[in-house]
Amino acid sequence: MANAKRIHQLLNRHYSICDELSQECDGRPCTPSGFCVGTPGEFLAADAFGLKLLPGNSKDFDAQTDLGEPVQIRTSGKGAYVPIYGGEGLLLVVKIRKTTLELIYGGPALHAWNAAREPNHRGTRSIGISTLKRLHAELPAALRMAKVRTVDRETHEDRLRRAVDDILAEIDEGKTMSWPAPAECLKYQALALASLAIFADHHKGCAEEAKDQNDTAQAMAWYSDEQLLRKVIEMVREIEVPAGQWRPQQMRSSVSDV
Repeated sequence: MANAKRIHQLLNRHYSICDELSQECDGRPCTPSGFCVGTPGEFLAADAFGLKLLPGNSKDFDAQTDLGEPVQIRTSGKGAYVPIYGGEGLLLVVKIRKTTLELIYGGPALHAWNAAREPNHRGTRSIGISTLKRLHAELPAALRMAKVRTVDRETHEDRLRRAVDDILAEIDEGKTMSWPAPAECLKYQALALASLAIFADHHKGCAEEAKDQNDTAQAMAWYSDEQLLRKVIEMVREIEVPAGQWRPQQMRSSVSDV
């Protein structure tokens, strides 16, 4: 499965570039569309809802549930309508936010198919986002698709471990910085506190955004991480920098435990 967080980062960059292009083109729209939004949306939706993606050339359906039920996945960017290709199986419509997915509709495709516009010459129907939200709210809880919280802790730890190793290697080789003297550590302590505060505020913003989208589980997860970061901030703030000279070997041994 692709890295959902990385896909979000790249999509945010893509949207920013499109906004800049629009500004340079006298405000004319440069809206992301097509495969640039749909394909990443399929991966993000499959990750968030625990679905198995089908091969890219599969007809009409994009994924399936653990029980083998076929699923159409539609990603909404800034458009007001999405296409659907039939009333069989399940339909999952999501809207990409900065760090989360907003669930527009997740349930039987037939409900949306019957409420959509008349089919075009290709047999495809389109349905409005507002209509899908209403249909989803009307679905019995048993028929609604639910997110599955998937946090790849091991992958994150591996990336963090590599980042620490890279920094240590650069220090040892004298490429970017040297081992700090005790007097300099106050600066690094302040930098750590500032970085952690920014990180905590970001988690709080993500939690509030998820709460606005009625995604209680995701909001609680972000809030939990924020509170953990606040505790770490207090711990770092209480650390007193010791006096005396440190040997690089001692520091190398300590940092390797990170």
